[in-house]
Amino acid sequence: MTDLHNPISGTSTESSRSPRRLLLKTPVTEEFLHALEAELVTIFLERFAAYRDRILPPKLYAWLLSTLKYLGIFGLGLSLLSFYLGGSIVYSVRLDMILISIFSVLCVLFWDKKKIVERHTAMTARVWAWSAKKRAGNMLRKARKALPFCAEYDFRDDVVAYYRITDKASVLAWTRTIKHWRITGHYATLLFKKKTSMYPYIMILHAPSAELDSYLDELGIQSISQN
Repeated sequence: MTDLHNPISGTSTESSRSPRRLLLKTPVTEEFLHALEAELVTIFLERFAAYRDRILPPKLYAWLLSTLKYLGIFGLGLSLLSFYLGGSIVYSVRLDMILISIFSVLCVLFWDKKKIVERHTAMTARVWAWSAKKRAGNMLRKARKALPFCAEYDFRDDVVAYYRITDKASVLAWTRTIKHWRITGHYATLLFKKKTSMYPYIMILHAPSAELDSYLDELGIQSISQN
């Protein structure tokens, strides 16, 4: 990418504020990115958990497990009764024996609801942990290659330009329009297109900044609760 001159990079103020304008600088080191990666993993895991609870609420999940268990018990009872009464044969196949096998499997699989939930939780936790770690690493790949540098953001109304400044050059990384929703962390603010989005479309690197929070509030960018 061609190096671009950033007219604001010469200012000695760490961050200055004017109406509908904000200049924000953050030194980025290996330690900073390491802490940010851990924070991103935590945020993504919380987003995954929220998604799970939306598509399959815990109460509904428990109800489904109980329903399958009692369906297995009821079906097994009817199948055993059919077997006792002589059963039925279709094309030389004992249907009652097949049904006994099917409903017996249901009973075995869904008998202990607590163990099912524990196994499912452990399995999904491993998958989510891998996915969150992978996503966080991908989001920070370019930043790691540029270390150390200064992340400089020039906010003008609802548009922000991000400059990655090193000893050799000042590079314009991207320019974006900011809106919708946000999650504010200790090392970054993430912007999402929807309240239920899994991943952000913008990540702003920064130390804790009341100025940035106030600026985003003025723009009407609402905060997403992680609870």
